[in-house]
Amino acid sequence: MTARVSALAMDVEAGAAVSSLYRAANAVRLHLTNTVLRERGLTWTGFVVLWVVWIWDGVETRHAAESAAISKATLTGVVKTLEARGLIRRQVSQADRRLVNLELTPEGRALMEHLRLAGIPFIAAWGAIPGSTSGAHIHVGQPSPRFTVQR
Repeated sequence: MTARVSALAMDVEAGAAVSSLYRAANAVRLHLTNTVLRERGLTWTGFVVLWVVWIWDGVETRHAAESAAISKATLTGVVKTLEARGLIRRQVSQADRRLVNLELTPEGRALMEHLRLAGIPFIAAWGAIPGSTSGAHIHVGQPSPRFTVQR
């Protein structure tokens, strides 16, 4: 293997950093799924969809799918499940009947507020990350929130 990759221009330290970040993100996801979400009957994807709709205070389905990094087909199934649980509702756009907006129900808002108060990391990270001196911020702008670190 060394012979095959030794001729490639690679930044081994950068690769190791990306790999470590990936493993850390998966560890956080697994921990939250096992300790918080599962007991509330939520999957990670269901939680992310609720979070996206909560952030935007309602969002069109195509933007929700993009922000949650899932396909529109996957979003449809997730929304059906969340809708059946009374956490989200679909609203056909009055301006263009082909478009569907998603809104949290009062139960969905209450759940997200409960999770925020429980200290779920990226729900608690609204705006500047509490206690951060790194300049880390959540930028919220259509079509999807993104995390950046300003230097």
